[in-house]
Amino acid sequence: MEQVINTIFGTGISMSALVIILVEVIKKPDIIPSKWISVVAVVIGILTGCLLSFVYPSVGSLAELSLAGIVAGAVASGIYNQVNKGGK
Repeated sequence: MEQVINTIFGTGISMSALVIILVEVIKKPDIIPSKWISVVAVVIGILTGCLLSFVYPSVGSLAELSLAGIVAGAVASGIYNQVNKGGK
């Protein structure tokens, strides 16, 4: 159980950098309204986790890496919200 949790959080935090970049790419041309950026970040995180589970199945199962994607999206949206609000 401890290894599963380490996989979820370790991979999720590692994937968050990629999710942040992808969210910035989507955010810049105003494709999606800013109120939906947090949801988009989580969806991108889940999709990234699913893709990672198919490309590198030894890292973790689909369920583990999907949860890691949720962590990555949450981290990415938290950073976005802090930057957007000016750290207030």
